[in-house]
Amino acid sequence: MSRLSKSAQIELNDRMRNLIRNAFAELTIAHGEISMNALAAHLNVAKGTLYNYYSTKEELLRDVMQERANIMFSRMEQEIPVSGSAREQLLVYARIMMEDFEHYRYLRAEFLRHNPLPPHRPTRNLLLVEKILNRGIQRGEFRRMHPGKLRWPSSAV
Repeated sequence: MSRLSKSAQIELNDRMRNLIRNAFAELTIAHGEISMNALAAHLNVAKGTLYNYYSTKEELLRDVMQERANIMFSRMEQEIPVSGSAREQLLVYARIMMEDFEHYRYLRAEFLRHNPLPPHRPTRNLLLVEKILNRGIQRGEFRRMHPGKLRWPSSAV
């Protein structure tokens, strides 16, 4: 039996991981929390096959959430109008965030159940909002507040 080339193995592994992630997201959205047994049955593979690609359900969940975040931020990069007003940019940002949150709320709840939020640190969301607000200040759409009057609460991140 001939062996697959290294690039073919990598492509096959990427395709299988993508198939597992998509099925996991689809089942979680449809049914809430699911087991690896249910996921294996849905994919018609042995449960051990899933563990060849993800050592734990939490690792799979983190991978799914990272992929969702990357897709969401790609949408934002494409849809937030750079030449629009800061208000327009914030509205597009909020719309995309709410669409993603609404569609993937079960995934997010499952993720947070297994991965409590870390202590305060800037996230991609806050950095993007800060960029939009600063652009609005530079354009004169917003005025800068006195330093110290507005702080992100540590529980908000």
